[in-house]
Amino acid sequence: MHRTLEITVPPAATDALCQQLTVLDEVIGLTLARAASQKPPGDVLTVHVLNRGADEVLRRVRAAVPDRPGPEHRDQRNGQHHRPGP
Repeated sequence: MHRTLEITVPPAATDALCQQLTVLDEVIGLTLARAASQKPPGDVLTVHVLNRGADEVLRRVRAAVPDRPGPEHRDQRNGQHHRPGP
């Protein structure tokens, strides 16, 4: 099974984060839409990741965007918003 995460990141962090996610074996798909998010403003990454790799993806997002309280993502299996814990 896999999850689809939709993550908004500031443009300054996008390229480095994409590189970090691309190398993960558990990431089976990665789509980038630059300037696609209006609120919060930024780029949108759609990450298809095996369940066992989801925590690592979220850790890397938090590390890439340290000035935000944490990533929000929409789990497209059930349409719910999630804010991962520490």
